[in-house]
Amino acid sequence: MIFDRMAKQIVHSSIQGFNGTIFAYGQTSSGKTYTMMGDTENPGVILLAFKEIFKQIEQITDRKFLIRVGYIEIYNEKIYDLLDKKNTDLKIHETPSGMINVTCKEAYITSEKELLYHFVTGNKERTTGETNMNERSSRSHAIFRIVS
Repeated sequence: MIFDRMAKQIVHSSIQGFNGTIFAYGQTSSGKTYTMMGDTENPGVILLAFKEIFKQIEQITDRKFLIRVGYIEIYNEKIYDLLDKKNTDLKIHETPSGMINVTCKEAYITSEKELLYHFVTGNKERTTGETNMNERSSRSHAIFRIVS
């Protein structure tokens, strides 16, 4: 329901060439991770977005798509590349046009399966720790970027 009401249109617009962002914000243990990731019975917003991206691409026959993904983590004021463990302490750059960019590894993908693989691989590198409210809390902010 959350995906259909809040995120689906963002996915559709991004396939048409517009920038889109979907993020969760809130107190520790308020359900951000569950909403975004879901579980085996209830896929979260991210997994539903992956499916919707490829559903939309299949319906567009007059255009070719080149999709790439990157995954970064911001932890203790440093930026880490979750797809390349050797690429640590990344720097933020501003382009002459005012765009903000972080240069990280990007993987080209051709299927939902490949997209999910890079997402899961990056998640394994996330920094986690225990808090009073959550025994396995993400201790960082993460950005999974999909560019088409």
